[in-house]
Amino acid sequence: MKWTFQIALCLILVGCEAPPSKEAHVKQVQRAIVEAGGEAKILNESRILFPRCSAKVWSMPGVRREDRCFEGLPGIQSLGDVFYYEPGHVRIRVHNSHRDTYFIYLLNAEQPPPANFERIAGNVGFIKRNGVANGGQAAAPATVK
Repeated sequence: MKWTFQIALCLILVGCEAPPSKEAHVKQVQRAIVEAGGEAKILNESRILFPRCSAKVWSMPGVRREDRCFEGLPGIQSLGDVFYYEPGHVRIRVHNSHRDTYFIYLLNAEQPPPANFERIAGNVGFIKRNGVANGGQAAAPATVK
């Protein structure tokens, strides 16, 4: 009985609720886009970002501060905390807590979206990979803020 109480107390203090739903994540991203200046601002910043990133030779998937691709692009930077450039898109990690981390994608507006793209707003959305809409975990993240 004593152990049951201690386990229950730990669960209450730590929290055992399920992470937010995909719909909650969509609303969070939509709010972030509005707060960043709207779809048009994100789209305009992405038209600056992709030529900058594509002109570099990447030794690792994460974008580091010294890469300077995101310099002067506060709207995009406000969408997440870790960015991974790949030709055609940037994968952005949104980290709310250790139980609530997911990825969104910023597409290059000059290219057609992939068939598995789930638009949230403008050129921001989810890409389904292996049946999962939020992508997988990435290795060796790099923070850009």
